[in-house]
Amino acid sequence: MLLSFEDFTARLLAWTRRWDTEHCPAPLRGKTPLPAWRDDSTPLWDVPAVDPRTVTLEDVGTRTPTTRGIRFRRRGYVGHG
Repeated sequence: MLLSFEDFTARLLAWTRRWDTEHCPAPLRGKTPLPAWRDDSTPLWDVPAVDPRTVTLEDVGTRTPTTRGIRFRRRGYVGHG
């Protein structure tokens, strides 16, 4: 089924909301991700927006997902879920 951008966005936001507020991964010892994030004192910093392509796989080429992830500059990128 093909989704419109609006429907895809609504579904993604709903999934994210459920994941952050209802899902309790074992490493968080009974917490959901949202309170665990709020309780974490690790400092955050802004990444300079000089060239966003330096932190993504975006460039003029095309990437094809395979069973080994996505190859880019002789490195494999694999999602963890």
